[in-house]
Amino acid sequence: MEKQLHLLLRIVSKVRDYLLYPYGWTKSQLQRIVPASIEQDYPIDFVVTWVDGEDCDWQMRKASYAGEITEEMENTPARYRDWGLMRYWFRAVEQYAPWVRKVFFVTCGHKPEWLDLNNEKLVFVTHKDFIPEQYLPTFNSRTIEMNLWRIRDLSEHFVYFNDDVFLNRPVTPEFFYEQGLPKLCSLAIPFCFRIPASNTIWKLSLLNDIEIINDTFDIRKAVRNHPEKFFSYVYGRKAKYNWRILDDSFITGMYYPHTSFAYLKSTFAEIWNAHHDIMDASCKYRFRNRNQVTVLLPLLWMIFRGQYVPVDTGYYGRSIGLDHKSINRIDELLQSSDGIVCFNDNQFTDSEDEETKLMIYKELHKAFSKKFPNKSVFELK
Repeated sequence: MEKQLHLLLRIVSKVRDYLLYPYGWTKSQLQRIVPASIEQDYPIDFVVTWVDGEDCDWQMRKASYAGEITEEMENTPARYRDWGLMRYWFRAVEQYAPWVRKVFFVTCGHKPEWLDLNNEKLVFVTHKDFIPEQYLPTFNSRTIEMNLWRIRDLSEHFVYFNDDVFLNRPVTPEFFYEQGLPKLCSLAIPFCFRIPASNTIWKLSLLNDIEIINDTFDIRKAVRNHPEKFFSYVYGRKAKYNWRILDDSFITGMYYPHTSFAYLKSTFAEIWNAHHDIMDASCKYRFRNRNQVTVLLPLLWMIFRGQYVPVDTGYYGRSIGLDHKSINRIDELLQSSDGIVCFNDNQFTDSEDEETKLMIYKELHKAFSKKFPNKSVFELK
């Protein structure tokens, strides 16, 4: 009888630990499963994409293909507007991530006049250097992003930045990777509630990614194979949201913050190999289209492969939209302790009048020049 009671108490304890507190695995349990951290011994590169929307030659080329635009809401000025902040992006990299091996600066051919192309860490990459000829010319960030893995000499581990995403404090390689695995958030969410509300077309594109994941993976099996990740202690009580994956055996959405992300180059190759026809069709659109996949797809792929280390929703940092409401928050965000900050140019920025846009521009440059006053080694002397 005593033996049976002891067994019952052990079962109750396990149920409490795994299900009730805090609806996920505890930190001590995860530490028993995940090996101790080892020193990072693999190269990590940064990739950043940029477009100079004021380049007259580029504007003429874009206008010559304007008849192919089918999604006006996805191809507004916000997609191509440059706020003149790239020099500060490089200053932040030099100051906060001096350990990075190479910085791959990707453009259609634009070369900022202040950029020192002879810097040993800088690799200047044009679209024709890595994007297959049949997809060129392209004015579509999704086509560019889904071909980044083709860049020559790009390391297996690379962090991708949009030009509106900045390092904001010192970070180590372990900020992005742990034992070679990218740090990602794997919280399931109701699709209609938490996907960024930029517009319906953006959501439809994300549904394309989700459909591929549901068709490719046994979702329930993936969660069962990695319960310590999907129900990690880092999610606290929010880990309960992942129970719906086990109940439904499919996903309708995952948490997707607007930030930089750590990738594995081999993931892109695996996706192209498994779904070449879909990738090919997606990349043929010169402008954004609802029928495309997005750079979210490789993140989801790594998650359901179990090739990641779980982090919470706010792990990387914060994002604000550039509009009249956020002008007074720009300096505040740059002075915060967030590792990464994003100043998102979107349809709300488009709707502002020119005077407000000028105020935003001035405040951005005032705040960035205060935080990063000195030239970096990436700038010409």
